[in-house]
Amino acid sequence: MNIYIDLPQALSQVEGMNRLCQEQQTIYEQLANQFQKFILETSSRSKAYDSAKQYFETVLLPLIRGGKLLSEIVIEVNNQFIKKYLSTVDYCSLNAAELSEQISYWENQIEKIRRLLKEVADSTLEPLNKAFFISENTTLLGMYGEIKSELNGKLNRLQAFNHYAVDLFDEIIQLGEWLTEGCQVVRKGWNYKEALFVIPEEANMGWADRINQAILKQENKEQRISVENL
Repeated sequence: MNIYIDLPQALSQVEGMNRLCQEQQTIYEQLANQFQKFILETSSRSKAYDSAKQYFETVLLPLIRGGKLLSEIVIEVNNQFIKKYLSTVDYCSLNAAELSEQISYWENQIEKIRRLLKEVADSTLEPLNKAFFISENTTLLGMYGEIKSELNGKLNRLQAFNHYAVDLFDEIIQLGEWLTEGCQVVRKGWNYKEALFVIPEEANMGWADRINQAILKQENKEQRISVENL
């Protein structure tokens, strides 16, 4: 599979995605505040109110907070992605397939010069001309070697960055899976016959526990960064 980083497009996508995630964060915060207000201010009026209050607290709030956390992490990962590329790979777009083709081209040029140098060295060419030819082509050999080395460096850095990027998005994928589990629980959250919210069994709420742990981990990380920046 080819590795291709279109830097201008990546920068544009990161900017657009970050803007969208910031808008989502605002929506999640508003929903969380409304639910918390309902939980705190709603007194026990009926079985329906009690089920709603418990359901909001145990199911919907973790789901909303998880959505907000996902938006935060996407922004964080997007920024890390671009920062890492610029600091460790290059300031321009790179294509692994094109780099490999260029490396092969210069390898062929280097091999041609090596063959010529051997032929001239073994030839009966006049010594002065032979020395001039060898000197000139040895210089070219060094230049071509430097070009190949630079291209190899770019390719190696691009491949290393690709491995880093795959790991970088693991947290997003994992959080997305937990949120998917939560959404599946929500789909079964209403008892139409009794007009009550259905409180899930504890065995089906592992996703919420993991989301709450992830939120705590994120908060601790943000606090640590704030202290380090003082």
